[in-house]
Amino acid sequence: MATTPQPRIVNGKKTFIPLENNPETLTLLSANLHLEQLSFHEILSLQPIIQELPRPVHALIFIAPEKVYFKVRSTEPHLFGEQATAQPPFNLAGANQEVFWFKQTIGHACGLIALLHAVANVDGVDSMTAQSPLKQLLADAIPLEVESRAKLLYNSTELEKAHMSAAVGGSTSPPDPGEPNGFHFICFVMNNGRLWDLEGGWSGPVPRAELASDEDVLCDKAIKDGPGRYLDVGREMGVSEFSCVAVCLEGQHMGG
Repeated sequence: MATTPQPRIVNGKKTFIPLENNPETLTLLSANLHLEQLSFHEILSLQPIIQELPRPVHALIFIAPEKVYFKVRSTEPHLFGEQATAQPPFNLAGANQEVFWFKQTIGHACGLIALLHAVANVDGVDSMTAQSPLKQLLADAIPLEVESRAKLLYNSTELEKAHMSAAVGGSTSPPDPGEPNGFHFICFVMNNGRLWDLEGGWSGPVPRAELASDEDVLCDKAIKDGPGRYLDVGREMGVSEFSCVAVCLEGQHMGG
Protein backbone atom coordinates (compact mmCIF):
# COMPACT_ATOMS: atom_id res chain seq x y z
CA MET A 1 0.00 0.00 0.00
CA ALA A 2 1.36 3.43 -0.99
CA THR A 3 2.34 5.74 1.84
CA THR A 4 0.55 9.07 2.02
CA PRO A 5 3.16 11.82 1.58
CA GLN A 6 3.79 14.34 4.31
CA PRO A 7 3.45 18.13 4.06
CA ARG A 8 6.58 20.26 4.11
CA ILE A 9 7.43 23.36 6.05
CA VAL A 10 7.94 26.09 3.43
CA ASN A 11 8.76 29.65 4.51
CA GLY A 12 7.85 28.73 8.06
CA LYS A 13 4.42 27.22 7.47
CA LYS A 14 2.96 23.82 6.76
CA THR A 15 2.47 23.40 3.01
CA PHE A 16 0.47 20.76 1.15
CA ILE A 17 0.64 19.39 -2.38
CA PRO A 18 -1.96 21.43 -4.31
CA LEU A 19 -5.15 19.71 -5.42
CA GLU A 20 -6.42 19.39 -8.97
CA ASN A 21 -9.86 20.94 -9.52
CA ASN A 22 -11.91 18.14 -11.02
CA PRO A 23 -14.76 15.87 -9.88
CA GLU A 24 -12.45 12.87 -9.47
CA THR A 25 -10.09 14.60 -7.03
CA LEU A 26 -12.90 16.28 -5.09
CA THR A 27 -14.79 12.97 -4.87
CA LEU A 28 -11.65 11.33 -3.49
CA LEU A 29 -11.16 14.11 -0.95
CA SER A 30 -14.82 13.87 0.01
CA ALA A 31 -14.52 10.10 0.45
CA ASN A 32 -11.35 10.52 2.53
CA LEU A 33 -13.39 12.77 4.84
CA HIS A 34 -16.32 10.30 4.90
CA LEU A 35 -18.73 12.90 3.56
CA GLU A 36 -22.10 11.67 2.32
CA GLN A 37 -24.63 12.87 -0.27
CA LEU A 38 -22.21 15.07 -2.19
CA SER A 39 -21.75 14.86 -5.95
CA PHE A 40 -19.34 16.84 -8.12
CA HIS A 41 -19.83 17.80 -11.77
CA GLU A 42 -17.37 19.47 -14.12
CA ILE A 43 -18.84 22.56 -15.76
CA LEU A 44 -17.74 22.83 -19.37
CA SER A 45 -18.83 26.45 -19.81
CA LEU A 46 -20.36 29.14 -17.59
CA GLN A 47 -20.96 31.77 -20.28
CA PRO A 48 -23.20 30.22 -21.53
CA ILE A 49 -23.99 27.02 -19.64
CA ILE A 50 -24.08 24.35 -22.35
CA GLN A 51 -24.86 21.17 -20.42
CA GLU A 52 -27.53 19.65 -18.22
CA LEU A 53 -26.57 19.66 -14.55
CA PRO A 54 -28.40 18.50 -11.42
CA ARG A 55 -30.19 21.45 -9.83
CA PRO A 56 -29.97 23.08 -7.45
CA VAL A 57 -26.22 23.58 -7.48
CA HIS A 58 -25.27 24.53 -3.93
CA ALA A 59 -21.72 25.69 -4.54
CA LEU A 60 -19.14 26.25 -7.25
CA ILE A 61 -15.50 25.37 -6.69
CA PHE A 62 -13.75 27.66 -9.14
CA ILE A 63 -10.09 27.98 -10.01
CA ALA A 64 -8.55 31.09 -11.57
CA PRO A 65 -5.05 31.77 -12.90
CA GLU A 66 -3.01 33.92 -10.56
CA LYS A 67 -2.73 36.99 -12.79
CA VAL A 68 -6.51 37.09 -13.31
CA TYR A 69 -7.13 36.45 -9.63
CA PHE A 70 -4.98 39.40 -8.57
CA LYS A 71 -6.36 41.66 -11.30
CA VAL A 72 -9.91 41.11 -10.02
CA ARG A 73 -8.83 41.53 -6.42
CA SER A 74 -7.08 44.80 -7.27
CA THR A 75 -10.44 46.37 -8.11
CA GLU A 76 -11.50 46.08 -4.45
CA PRO A 77 -8.37 46.87 -2.38
CA HIS A 78 -10.45 47.85 0.66
CA LEU A 79 -11.71 44.28 0.97
CA PHE A 80 -8.66 42.13 0.57
CA GLY A 81 -5.31 41.24 2.06
CA GLU A 82 -2.89 43.73 3.59
CA GLN A 83 -4.73 46.68 2.00
CA ALA A 84 -8.01 45.86 3.71
CA THR A 85 -9.27 48.89 5.65
CA ALA A 86 -11.74 47.19 7.96
CA GLN A 87 -12.85 43.84 9.28
CA PRO A 88 -15.81 42.28 7.46
CA PRO A 89 -19.11 43.67 8.83
CA PHE A 90 -20.39 40.16 9.50
CA ASN A 91 -20.67 37.97 12.53
CA LEU A 92 -18.04 35.29 11.84
CA ALA A 93 -18.20 33.32 15.09
CA GLY A 94 -20.86 31.75 17.26
CA ALA A 95 -24.22 30.14 16.56
CA ASN A 96 -25.51 33.26 14.77
CA GLN A 97 -22.64 33.60 12.29
CA GLU A 98 -23.88 34.82 8.92
CA VAL A 99 -21.59 32.57 6.92
CA PHE A 100 -19.00 29.93 7.84
CA TRP A 101 -15.59 31.27 6.77
CA PHE A 102 -12.07 29.94 7.35
CA LYS A 103 -8.86 31.89 7.11
CA GLN A 104 -6.19 29.83 5.32
CA THR A 105 -2.80 29.50 7.01
CA ILE A 106 -1.67 26.24 5.34
CA GLY A 107 0.21 26.63 2.08
CA HIS A 108 -1.41 25.21 -1.07
CA ALA A 109 -4.54 24.23 0.88
CA CYS A 110 -6.96 26.45 -1.05
CA GLY A 111 -8.69 23.46 -2.67
CA LEU A 112 -9.34 21.91 0.73
CA ILE A 113 -10.56 25.24 2.12
CA ALA A 114 -12.91 25.60 -0.88
CA LEU A 115 -14.47 22.23 -0.13
CA LEU A 116 -14.80 23.10 3.56
CA HIS A 117 -16.56 26.36 2.64
CA ALA A 118 -18.95 24.43 0.38
CA VAL A 119 -19.75 21.79 3.00
CA ALA A 120 -20.05 24.12 5.99
CA ASN A 121 -22.47 26.50 4.27
CA VAL A 122 -25.06 24.25 2.62
CA ASP A 123 -28.31 22.92 4.01
CA GLY A 124 -27.96 19.33 5.16
CA VAL A 125 -24.49 19.72 6.63
CA ASP A 126 -25.41 17.66 9.71
CA SER A 127 -26.49 14.59 7.75
CA MET A 128 -23.67 15.09 5.25
CA THR A 129 -21.04 15.00 8.00
CA ALA A 130 -22.68 12.35 10.21
CA GLN A 131 -19.81 9.88 9.70
CA SER A 132 -17.12 12.47 9.06
CA PRO A 133 -14.40 13.97 11.26
CA LEU A 134 -15.70 17.29 9.95
CA LYS A 135 -18.76 16.97 12.18
CA GLN A 136 -16.70 17.53 15.33
CA LEU A 137 -14.30 19.92 13.64
CA LEU A 138 -17.12 22.22 12.49
CA ALA A 139 -18.76 22.04 15.92
CA ASP A 140 -15.45 23.00 17.53
CA ALA A 141 -14.96 25.83 15.01
CA ILE A 142 -18.33 27.55 15.48
CA PRO A 143 -17.51 29.50 18.67
CA LEU A 144 -13.96 30.37 17.62
CA GLU A 145 -12.75 33.70 16.29
CA VAL A 146 -10.87 33.85 12.98
CA GLU A 147 -7.31 33.15 14.16
CA SER A 148 -8.29 30.36 16.54
CA ARG A 149 -10.44 28.76 13.85
CA ALA A 150 -7.50 28.86 11.42
CA LYS A 151 -5.27 27.21 14.04
CA LEU A 152 -7.85 24.45 14.47
CA LEU A 153 -7.57 23.61 10.76
CA TYR A 154 -3.78 23.94 10.78
CA ASN A 155 -3.44 21.35 13.55
CA SER A 156 -5.99 18.85 12.16
CA THR A 157 -4.29 15.58 11.27
CA GLU A 158 -7.54 14.32 9.70
CA LEU A 159 -7.60 17.18 7.20
CA GLU A 160 -3.90 16.80 6.49
CA LYS A 161 -4.17 13.08 5.70
CA ALA A 162 -7.34 13.50 3.63
CA HIS A 163 -5.85 16.31 1.55
CA MET A 164 -2.45 14.74 0.94
CA SER A 165 -3.97 11.40 -0.07
CA ALA A 166 -6.31 13.12 -2.55
CA ALA A 167 -3.50 15.31 -3.90
CA VAL A 168 -1.49 12.32 -5.13
CA GLY A 169 -4.54 10.58 -6.59
CA GLY A 170 -5.07 13.00 -9.47
CA SER A 171 -4.53 12.50 -13.19
CA THR A 172 -1.18 14.31 -13.34
CA SER A 173 2.09 13.88 -11.50
CA PRO A 174 1.79 15.82 -8.23
CA PRO A 175 4.16 18.75 -7.76
CA ASP A 176 6.43 19.19 -4.77
CA PRO A 177 4.83 21.25 -1.98
CA GLY A 178 7.64 23.77 -2.32
CA GLU A 179 6.87 24.56 -5.96
CA PRO A 180 4.97 27.78 -6.74
CA ASN A 181 1.29 27.37 -7.55
CA GLY A 182 -0.08 29.70 -10.22
CA PHE A 183 -3.77 29.16 -9.50
CA HIS A 184 -6.27 30.04 -6.77
CA PHE A 185 -9.40 28.20 -5.63
CA ILE A 186 -12.53 30.18 -4.76
CA CYS A 187 -15.82 28.82 -3.46
CA PHE A 188 -19.09 30.50 -4.46
CA VAL A 189 -21.91 29.30 -2.23
CA MET A 190 -25.47 30.32 -1.42
CA ASN A 191 -26.15 30.90 2.26
CA ASN A 192 -28.89 32.91 3.98
CA GLY A 193 -30.21 34.24 0.68
CA ARG A 194 -26.84 35.54 -0.51
CA LEU A 195 -24.20 34.44 -2.95
CA TRP A 196 -20.92 34.44 -1.01
CA ASP A 197 -17.43 34.65 -2.47
CA LEU A 198 -15.26 32.65 -0.06
CA GLU A 199 -11.50 32.28 -0.19
CA GLY A 200 -9.30 31.83 2.85
CA GLY A 201 -6.53 34.12 1.62
CA TRP A 202 -8.77 37.18 1.71
CA SER A 203 -9.59 39.26 4.76
CA GLY A 204 -13.06 37.73 5.03
CA PRO A 205 -16.15 36.58 3.16
CA VAL A 206 -17.59 38.79 0.42
CA PRO A 207 -21.35 38.87 -0.37
CA ARG A 208 -21.85 39.16 -4.12
CA ALA A 209 -25.61 39.03 -4.78
CA GLU A 210 -29.01 38.58 -3.17
CA LEU A 211 -30.61 35.33 -4.35
CA ALA A 212 -34.23 34.22 -4.14
CA SER A 213 -35.21 30.86 -2.69
CA ASP A 214 -35.82 29.46 -6.20
CA GLU A 215 -32.38 30.54 -7.46
CA ASP A 216 -29.05 28.75 -7.11
CA VAL A 217 -25.40 29.52 -7.79
CA LEU A 218 -25.86 28.83 -11.50
CA CYS A 219 -28.55 31.46 -12.03
CA ASP A 220 -27.60 34.36 -14.32
CA LYS A 221 -27.20 36.81 -11.44
CA ALA A 222 -24.89 34.47 -9.52
CA ILE A 223 -22.70 33.79 -12.55
CA LYS A 224 -22.45 37.51 -13.40
CA ASP A 225 -21.49 38.60 -9.87
CA GLY A 226 -19.44 35.52 -9.04
CA PRO A 227 -17.15 33.62 -11.43
CA GLY A 228 -18.21 35.82 -14.36
CA ARG A 229 -16.09 38.65 -12.96
CA TYR A 230 -12.99 36.48 -13.35
CA LEU A 231 -14.01 35.15 -16.77
CA ASP A 232 -14.58 38.69 -18.07
CA VAL A 233 -11.11 39.79 -16.94
CA GLY A 234 -9.65 36.60 -18.38
CA ARG A 235 -11.09 37.42 -21.80
CA GLU A 236 -9.63 40.92 -21.60
CA MET A 237 -6.22 39.47 -20.74
CA GLY A 238 -6.40 36.60 -23.23
CA VAL A 239 -6.37 34.00 -20.44
CA SER A 240 -8.63 30.95 -20.49
CA GLU A 241 -7.15 28.49 -17.97
CA PHE A 242 -10.16 28.32 -15.66
CA SER A 243 -12.00 25.34 -14.26
CA CYS A 244 -15.22 25.02 -12.32
CA VAL A 245 -16.89 22.15 -10.48
CA ALA A 246 -20.52 22.17 -9.35
CA VAL A 247 -21.23 20.82 -5.86
CA CYS A 248 -24.66 19.18 -5.51
CA LEU A 249 -26.50 17.27 -2.84
CA GLU A 250 -27.79 13.93 -4.06
CA GLY A 251 -31.56 13.57 -4.04
CA GLN A 252 -32.38 17.28 -4.04
CA HIS A 253 -34.19 19.01 -6.88
CA MET A 254 -34.82 22.64 -7.74
CA GLY A 255 -37.98 23.86 -6.09
CA GLY A 256 -38.27 20.92 -3.72
